[in-house]
Amino acid sequence: MPFVKISALPSDDYNCSDVMEAMEDDFAQNADLPIGTATFLWQTLDCITHRQKGEVDYRSLREFNPSEKEIPIFVDLYITSVFDYESIAKIMNSITTILNKKTNIQREYVFIHTHIADPGHVFISDAVWPCVIDHPGTEAAQENNKD
Repeated sequence: MPFVKISALPSDDYNCSDVMEAMEDDFAQNADLPIGTATFLWQTLDCITHRQKGEVDYRSLREFNPSEKEIPIFVDLYITSVFDYESIAKIMNSITTILNKKTNIQREYVFIHTHIADPGHVFISDAVWPCVIDHPGTEAAQENNKD
């Protein structure tokens, strides 16, 4: 079901596995899903830059330092359309809270982009899933994947 991809600079301040394990427990509890339902991936970024406030000159780009606590951490949350907006908000707050607790990165530097898969927009197990309840191998899924 849900897939959570976390992207951050490398840091010695936290252990990615510990963060993801804590996130899985908290995520499952807040999303009312069994533990093990979500997939988590940690992706380490080589470099992050951004423009200083008000600057437009490319020379104003500043590289973030992983030893600072004011560094961004990016999260892509991939979910199906079965979740309502209230559930999505709970999940995003849960992710932000656990990242703040386990990495000490400030909440305002956690950026989450939610990707909601509509029916027919997910390809898993060699089949296009027509909707959230017609999983590959079911009669409906097989009908929608005929050539």
